[in-house]
Amino acid sequence: MLVWNHGSEELWGVRQEEVQGQHFLNLDIGLPIDQLRPTLQAAMSTQDSTRTTRIQTTNRRGRTVTCRVTCTPCSTTTRPSAA
Repeated sequence: MLVWNHGSEELWGVRQEEVQGQHFLNLDIGLPIDQLRPTLQAAMSTQDSTRTTRIQTTNRRGRTVTCRVTCTPCSTTTRPSAA
């Protein structure tokens, strides 16, 4: 994780210090990773594709919430320009 804000701390009950540097799929925050995996893999398989999905999950207070998860590839690779 590179970014974890106060809203994330409030929603999931995990502090920034606990998640910083951790792989997203290894976080134990209650997200159904099996439902997110296809979206993550699709976003990582191409450099110009942002993928979004909505999932139902339970926050740290036991409330059901709908999360919109957007996955954007992080890449510094650029495509050669056509001449």
